[in-house]
Amino acid sequence: MSTVPSRWRERWNNIAPAVRRTFPAVPVGLVGLGGGIYLDSTDFWSRHAFLGNLAVNVASACIAIPLALFVLSYLQGKQAETVLQGRIRRRAAAAAEEMTAAVMQPFGNKTASDVIAELNAIRTLNAELKSLWNFPAPGVAIPPGVIPRQRYSPLIDERNKRVQALFGVNVGFSPTHDETWIAHIREQWDSVRQVRSAAIEVGLVWPPAETTVRITTMISRLGVGPQSAFIGYPTESGNPEVWDKRRDDMRNVDRWVDACCDLIQSLPQLNQAPQG
Repeated sequence: MSTVPSRWRERWNNIAPAVRRTFPAVPVGLVGLGGGIYLDSTDFWSRHAFLGNLAVNVASACIAIPLALFVLSYLQGKQAETVLQGRIRRRAAAAAEEMTAAVMQPFGNKTASDVIAELNAIRTLNAELKSLWNFPAPGVAIPPGVIPRQRYSPLIDERNKRVQALFGVNVGFSPTHDETWIAHIREQWDSVRQVRSAAIEVGLVWPPAETTVRITTMISRLGVGPQSAFIGYPTESGNPEVWDKRRDDMRNVDRWVDACCDLIQSLPQLNQAPQG
């Protein structure tokens, strides 16, 4: 919390050097004022009216001009700060809009609540897939047989169809994945953080620190796009290592869906006006 002396010191440091150089005239004016009062008590000015008027004008100028320049410089600085803050507020609004558009781009006209509802449905399908691992573990007793494989195939197909419909990308076992969406999100988030740094420089806070940390964490947890997160390994393979990979992917999908939901739910906080 800043004190009154520190605030005045900050204002003094922000004044143009040319204005600060006029302030040595203030003590001169005060000395002249004191001397004039003394000479007035000796009736000196009654015999030197012209000098009296001249002395009053000079002493007044030595005091008034630096103070007037100080006030004008301060007001000019405040006006420039207000203009700069207005520019930052507009940049923040534009950055928030672009960040929201980047995150929501794959979902077309769907609202955030619609997308989260669909992600929750995908999470439910994933929970059903994870329940398959109540069967004997691969390579331990009895490898996954025809029953779990028959259950796995339609569930993974349904899950991937929902993912494809939601994100508009093909999902499946493929070595090439489109990471354009997550790359665009990272790019727009970098822009948001640049605006945040500029806002701090002019005494504004945007977005709130907790929002910044949360979104940064969620983007990091996403890490990859939906094609890399949702991999439907071929059900024809009964190799235990492949089934172990499927099991690990089930857990990764849960974390990815949670991060995506949290990211979408955090977006409205970017629309809050910068505070200062």
